[in-house]
Amino acid sequence: SDIDTSDWKTYRNEELGFSFRYPEGWKMREYKKGEPKSDPTPFRGLIEILNKQGELAFFVVVDDRFEYIDVQNLTNKFEENYLGDSFKERWDIQSVQVADIYTKKYSSNKMIRMVVPLVKERNLIAVYWNLSFSDIEIRPEEMFDAVLDSFTL
Repeated sequence: SDIDTSDWKTYRNEELGFSFRYPEGWKMREYKKGEPKSDPTPFRGLIEILNKQGELAFFVVVDDRFEYIDVQNLTNKFEENYLGDSFKERWDIQSVQVADIYTKKYSSNKMIRMVVPLVKERNLIAVYWNLSFSDIEIRPEEMFDAVLDSFTL
């Protein structure tokens, strides 16, 4: 990616051993299962990243409700559990490499969203990117690729 990420902040999950970077000036909110009280997450963890305007730019879900063994098992279960039967009509799917994991990037213009599922210690780590947020400096797709390039697992 051509985006300079040298001044970006780093999010680290010590428990599962993954990290990623996000732009300086953006805010991070992290929730564990059952938080926040107003809208409790069913997932093991939820990390929300908001841009400078306070819009949700992307979020990362850590889901331990299914057993994810490897990437093939992961993408099959992800398609089954999250995207539904008609996902192929709505989602553009391409192979990508994140850290040392080969996985898939799912893009949907109808949902204005990109999703990349990863597996770590049998947990699903899914990165959901909101393509509708506004940023005058960088196209959201380029920013997403820079975030993915910064992932360590």
